[in-house]
Amino acid sequence: MPSRPGTTRRSRLLAVTAIAVVAGLAMGCSEEDRKKDAYADAFSAALREDQTLPLGREETRCLAERIVAIVGAGALDDAGISPDDIESGSATAGFAAARALLDETQAAAVTDAFFDGECIDVGRLFAQSIQDDGLDLSAVQTTCFERTIVENDAFKQAVVDQVLGAGTTDSPNIELDELDAILERCEISLDDIG
Repeated sequence: MPSRPGTTRRSRLLAVTAIAVVAGLAMGCSEEDRKKDAYADAFSAALREDQTLPLGREETRCLAERIVAIVGAGALDDAGISPDDIESGSATAGFAAARALLDETQAAAVTDAFFDGECIDVGRLFAQSIQDDGLDLSAVQTTCFERTIVENDAFKQAVVDQVLGAGTTDSPNIELDELDAILERCEISLDDIG
């Protein structure tokens, strides 16, 4: 059956157009991926450097990727915050700039990212920290402390505020007050530090 005049030419033009559109989408997607990676790299480096929480490379990368997903690479870019700004400044300054972009739901999601156990085990980190300071905990005390610390909303918020640079001068006191309550609940006495 003979083809209509111009059909082959239109088919080729349609194929070339489809390839151009797909290539354009792939390039756009990879540019967005590069932006996300650059911001995640910067946040990850800032978290490792900060040492508020002593985290390894995998933990900081996981947490950084979640922060970038919550805040959005486009929102950071639109606000004039570059990956270099985050990485070259102090972690607190970089996180404070990012935090300024968050609404209440996003701020809650960042808090969850720190405490939900997907990236880091904050309870284990804090338990290890007090044990490193010379406090000998029983298995029951350790389990109680690890569980209770991640369930305490005021403590969680104070820690995240401190890491993200949103803490007030009262935040350390809130954190210490909440920590005292957690230690008491788990029958841990700081008097036992050796």
